[in-house]
Amino acid sequence: MKVIIAFVLGIGLALLGGGVPLARKFATRLFTGNEVYVVLTRNGQMEVYQNPNAPYVHEDKPLLMIPYDVLESNEYATYYNICWFDAGVQMRCEHSFHRRPENAMHCDKVDTPGSMIGKVLEKL
Repeated sequence: MKVIIAFVLGIGLALLGGGVPLARKFATRLFTGNEVYVVLTRNGQMEVYQNPNAPYVHEDKPLLMIPYDVLESNEYATYYNICWFDAGVQMRCEHSFHRRPENAMHCDKVDTPGSMIGKVLEKL
């Protein structure tokens, strides 16, 4: 019962603070998570992964078509993470404060075997 009351209060505060768009964003992210794209360069080719390391996914595969509207959109915040693959699943350090690739080189995960710098686009 407390969870339902907290959810209704959260939606109500979002409605008061930002209107219907903010309330919709709050409810969507609560149930589905945030939309994230990770751009990697592997073997000289650009690969884009949508929502890597999602629950119930056994292996992350790159998108067949790169969504250029996402790459050029102002609706996504850009930062950089150290990324690596573990048993086919893409892992990343998930620090949102690496604003440049050079900053990501100072991350404690940079020594992970097979790691690389990935450009992360996260929906605002």
